Amino acid sequence: MRAHSKIKTILQMSSLIALIISVPLAFAGSDDDCGYDFEFIPLSDCQVGNLNPPVCPPVPDIFMGDESYAYHIFPAEQCESNDEGFILESVTQLLHFNADQVPALLMVQPSLLSAVFDTSSDCWVPGPSLHDGPIQTFEIIDGGIITIQVPTPDAPAFFLADHYFLALHYTGNALAQLVVDDDPQPCTEFINRGNGWEDLNDRKRSGGGKVIIFGDIIFAPASVGETSITWDGIKSLYK
Repeated sequence: MRAHSKIKTILQMSSLIALIISVPLAFAGSDDDCGYDFEFIPLSDCQVGNLNPPVCPPVPDIFMGDESYAYHIFPAEQCESNDEGFILESVTQLLHFNADQVPALLMVQPSLLSAVFDTSSDCWVPGPSLHDGPIQTFEIIDGGIITIQVPTPDAPAFFLADHYFLALHYTGNALAQLVVDDDPQPCTEFINRGNGWEDLNDRKRSGGGKVIIFGDIIFAPASVGETSITWDGIKSLYK
């Protein structure tokens, strides 16, 4: 297991609502200094999603605290197991808060979404939810990079060799910056502000790559069948 030396998150959980006080990732200087060290700690058998190192600067003027983010995963591509299935344990996103944006309060709900192949865009796009975790409350005290990590208790097992989206649904109107990698790609990261899912790669922004969203999973025998959903059945969720 790799060391995670410079980020701390203190979790205080109840059955449905948790107050989470997050301590930011330590920078080697001011908030404008892009020198920092970050490594992902696997909390279970494997991690899926964007495990690329974050780069600076974070992307401003997108995160408004009242939207959803989804990240495409194909677990069999990142994790090897003798079991055919996996259980999602948590979903995590990295956000950056400026000093003038704290304290902040966010309510966050995690989901595992089905993935639907859209032939018009040649993309996997977010579909209906397969499992929703309980809402968690995050109180952000300090500025810097913050881990928003939300457990997904009681999730069933799903097939590793299938396409899904990790998702986090935010409410609270807190302002922040998106922490990203340096590898922009289409058909991978999506945002929804109530008018349907949009590819973040198509959205005008100041720069940066993909958002840092990942999930911790444990291996398990697959206990649910693959969900067959047509594009006609899901296109109403999009613009």
